[in-house]
Amino acid sequence: VSTQSTGTAGAVMKMDPLLKVQMAMKNDIDVFYFECIVPSYVLFIEDGNIGMNMFPQTWREIPDEKESQFTLNPLNKSPEQVEQVLNANNLFVVATRKGGNGETLIFISLKFTNGIWVLGELRLSGGGAPPNLSLKTHTVAAIPEVHSAIQIILDA
Repeated sequence: VSTQSTGTAGAVMKMDPLLKVQMAMKNDIDVFYFECIVPSYVLFIEDGNIGMNMFPQTWREIPDEKESQFTLNPLNKSPEQVEQVLNANNLFVVATRKGGNGETLIFISLKFTNGIWVLGELRLSGGGAPPNLSLKTHTVAAIPEVHSAIQIILDA
């Protein structure tokens, strides 16, 4: 069995939906073509930690119109458990800040295999209120996919 894959260093065709992957498999009989939707979190890579020194500067450099905000499902996890789950899925916790009224701000960064960076701010409120998520990136097409991935990861 041999496999051949293309890297993401060259040109990549934009798919609709964004994470549709088309594949071909050749054997002695014929070539079979198929496609599937890949969950975005499998494309987050291990060097996605932008670091606290670069996070504020990069956040400010991304225009406000490239930011989206979401309310997530309520969580049954402590802030420490949320950090562990995020880090385990290549959503890197850059910094955590405690605020008043039991609020916790978690600053996250991630990087896709094709080099797209996404920065986030996850606001956990005390008292069981649903968390709020702000995402910023130069590639706004990635925002819905990252939002969905974070929701799936935190709900697990």
